[in-house]
Amino acid sequence: MPRLLSYSEVETALTCFARWDFRYGGRLAGDALTALSTPAILYEGRAWGAGVAAWHAHGGELFASWEAHKALRASLRQDALDMQNRGFPLDVVTLVESEERLGAMLDHHIQTSEPLPNLTRLEAEMEVGIPSRGGRHASNRYRFLCYIDGYTELDGQQWIVEFKLRGSLTPADLLQRQRQPRWYAYALAQMQGFHPTGVIVDERLNLALARPKVNKDGKPSHDKRQRITAEDYIETCRELGDEPRFDVVQSLRERGWQQRVPILFRPDELEEAGHELRDAAKLIRDLDSGELYPLRHATRSTCNGCDFKAICSEPQDTSYVDTLFARTPPKREREAA
Repeated sequence: MPRLLSYSEVETALTCFARWDFRYGGRLAGDALTALSTPAILYEGRAWGAGVAAWHAHGGELFASWEAHKALRASLRQDALDMQNRGFPLDVVTLVESEERLGAMLDHHIQTSEPLPNLTRLEAEMEVGIPSRGGRHASNRYRFLCYIDGYTELDGQQWIVEFKLRGSLTPADLLQRQRQPRWYAYALAQMQGFHPTGVIVDERLNLALARPKVNKDGKPSHDKRQRITAEDYIETCRELGDEPRFDVVQSLRERGWQQRVPILFRPDELEEAGHELRDAAKLIRDLDSGELYPLRHATRSTCNGCDFKAICSEPQDTSYVDTLFARTPPKREREAA
């Protein structure tokens, strides 16, 4: 069986060898560890991508919005079922809250975004060979596994489309440097036989719109920090007989709820992506074999968002580890079976 690599696995290894080992390697804790509960950002991000992709794929059709909400709900409920099967069910209240909040965000996106024409959704994962060390043929040992939200044709050119749910919108220059779109483009080129022109990253701020605030005296709030649109603020002011403030309107209109960033690929970028994937496979090989010890890269930015920070210092405390994680064989053993 080939060893499958994902962008998430490689990114984890590049961030911290120990974090990679807890999730995939199993040397520090004796087994690979899987959190009993799925973080909300993961299952909500998947649901968002499914819902938005469905809307764009049905753009202009009568039931496009219905299809989008259907896809969003289906994704959330599948994740809830998966967690239940792992013995950590997502409670109904949390599930309904996620459906309602993401549904309201989806409605806002539909009202304010131009549909991407001719969006083709890729419903299945893509698995492609990684260039061998000699560079002439694909490796027999390593393959790259990925999931692309879709691709679209604009003016006769093919673009990959990625839908992202973010805590904050990503600066365009950082999006330009990220490797994930290029690795996905490499995979798509191998599968479909064409060179994508670039990637369109469609990001949405992970915040739902709120209702405009009304003060105790019945007057509208002029707080610029409200999670509302300028239009909602103006309408509320008019309904309550108050004059909208120019600075509040301007501030609300400057707030970015979403952005769509196109990134062009150079002619040689997909070849470069193949080289990166080849060297990423070398890194995973050395971690799998134990040639590289799973060093801890302890920094504020690394540790704050780490699922394993609670057990990082004492992974041999099995009773504590087992209260937080399910144990599975290391990935190298699962894929060798």
